[in-house]
Amino acid sequence: MSSSSSSDDFIFVVAVCHELEKRKKSKRKYWVHDIFRARLNEGEFHTLFGRLQQDEQKFYKYYRKSSEKLNQLVDLLRIPLTKQNTKFRQSISPQERLTIFLRFLATGADYQTLSFNFRIGHSTIHKIINHTANVIWETLGNIVMPQPTTQLLQYCAHKFESTWNFPNCVGAIDGKHVTIQAPPRSGSLYFNYKKLFSVVLLAIVDAEYRFVAVDVGAYGKNSDGGIFNDLNMGRSLKNGTFGMPKDRAITANGESLPHVIVGVEAFPCKTYLMRPYSGRGLSQDKRIFNYRLSRARRLSENAFGILCQKFRIFLNKLNIHPKNADKIILSSLCLHNFLRNDNDFLAVLDQEKTENEAPVFTSITNIGGK
Repeated sequence: MSSSSSSDDFIFVVAVCHELEKRKKSKRKYWVHDIFRARLNEGEFHTLFGRLQQDEQKFYKYYRKSSEKLNQLVDLLRIPLTKQNTKFRQSISPQERLTIFLRFLATGADYQTLSFNFRIGHSTIHKIINHTANVIWETLGNIVMPQPTTQLLQYCAHKFESTWNFPNCVGAIDGKHVTIQAPPRSGSLYFNYKKLFSVVLLAIVDAEYRFVAVDVGAYGKNSDGGIFNDLNMGRSLKNGTFGMPKDRAITANGESLPHVIVGVEAFPCKTYLMRPYSGRGLSQDKRIFNYRLSRARRLSENAFGILCQKFRIFLNKLNIHPKNADKIILSSLCLHNFLRNDNDFLAVLDQEKTENEAPVFTSITNIGGK
């Protein structure tokens, strides 16, 4: 009898605990802090957007783009960024989602700061940033950074020759470590030669500072072991599937020469990849060649500099998981390409020179061996 009573008591206690847990979860599911309830009246987007539209220069400083470019971007991304309203709350508009993401890139603010500024929960901010990065890469990437084709690379070669006096060059390549917060339980996978944790970004830039092809995500520890050959970009160049144009003579009645990509000495010397002559005591011809090559090659360095000046998230360590960091980096490169024609207010950014700040991009010492 007592055994049956104890069993009943135990079942009753378990049932009560289960019911309390259900009520607790139910309450937490729909409970919103008063700070976040005030989003429509006090949130940064709802208090600033209308006023910024009245001053184009202030608008550009806030969004890192003109109002015209922002409207174009919203139109391109509206459908994948639109969420349905529910009976419990109104969804966050595509304009506000994009604003949150752009402020994340422009300032490098952490999720908690953005949460209080926009009056949106921390976890929602996290989801918005990751989702927006994915949408930008998947939607905008095909428009502003399509897969390189022979026709596109021929145009790049024409611009390099006409603008930088370097014929048969389709792009300038550079490899960078992007410093990240040490991921949990990752060991030394992302630990690079500078004793920092990083992911590797490899990029080819055209004659107008646009990113033509990128490869991101290699482990930081691989920096000394032939990164170039391990990445998709290096493999496609090696097996001839990158889309390089046919050989072309650069002088009248001259020998046909291959089209190339130019890079620093850290890259391997290939028929499709050219680097400067090394060593001292070079002849006059070789010094002139190195000067011309370095002039063309610096486009990739300058492109990274422009990227960091526009999106200051790259002035600090990225406190993001590597798989999310990859998409955020890729989406920022897409936005960089999208904005390259938006030069009306570049002088505004030029006035914002930062002191004692260094980009999280670190050069790679040896990218593919000799």
